[in-house]
Amino acid sequence: RKFRSSSKWQQCRKEVLARDKHLCVICYKEEGFVSVHEKLDVHHIESLHKAWKKRCVEDNLITLCKRHHKLADNGEYTEEYLRKLVSPLPKKNKI
Repeated sequence: RKFRSSSKWQQCRKEVLARDKHLCVICYKEEGFVSVHEKLDVHHIESLHKAWKKRCVEDNLITLCKRHHKLADNGEYTEEYLRKLVSPLPKKNKI
C-alpha cells in the first residue's frame, strides 16, 4: 500500500499510461477497440511479491482495463504474452 501511494510509483504509472496512449493494451491490440472513459490500471507483469526490484521497470508494466487486469491477475494471460504486447515495434529501415 505504501508503495502504491509513493511519488515514485505515481510517476512511473503516469509514464506507462502515456507510453500506452491511455489505452488498455489488450483491448486495443487483441480485440481491436478503444474504450473511452474506461478506468485503467497499470499491471505488474511479474508481480510485486515475485519481482520487487522490477516494480518500476517499464517493460514489466502494462496498461489494462479493469476486466483485463482481473484476467491477468487470475493467470489468463502468460507473462510472455503480456511482455510481447508491451515490446516496442521494430523500427523500419529507410532505403
